[in-house]
Amino acid sequence: MNINLFKKQLVIDPFYLSKQPQLPPTGPQTGRRRAGAGRPECAVELTGITALVPGFEETNTASNKISKSILASTVSAHPTFWVYIPQLPSSVYFAEFELQVLENDGKQKDLYRAPLTLTSKPGIIGITPAKTPEYSLEKGKKYHWYLKVYCGNPKTKFSSIFLLMDGWKEWR
Repeated sequence: MNINLFKKQLVIDPFYLSKQPQLPPTGPQTGRRRAGAGRPECAVELTGITALVPGFEETNTASNKISKSILASTVSAHPTFWVYIPQLPSSVYFAEFELQVLENDGKQKDLYRAPLTLTSKPGIIGITPAKTPEYSLEKGKKYHWYLKVYCGNPKTKFSSIFLLMDGWKEWR
């Protein structure tokens, strides 16, 4: 399948589009594929920021609850995280990408953090952590990633005025 995307051609094998990832025995990892705003300083248009990740629903037969999993598998020790950014208002001044590893004790440990400069132009951005050994993913481990988009007055950057989206990635 060929898709023209922003004047570039993307070739996708239909087999991979239809292949549903298998959930880990620990159950689905939840996440937020679309940004959520909780502050008036963040424009409503920013909720259009979307992580380009596979996601699916699973029903727990015991509780009859539906959970949405945002666990993406990768075949790379240095994967790229893809996000669609709509046209941004001037109140947005920067974003931050964060990657954490889920340790065996269930705690998350910071692995990588980087500021991102955003433009007002809409499009798809790819975020690839530095390709050095200390930022390599390990097979079988789960990684929780976050994209925080700061908006409002730049002087209040550290007062947590941001939109948040997150997801999980695992190298298999």
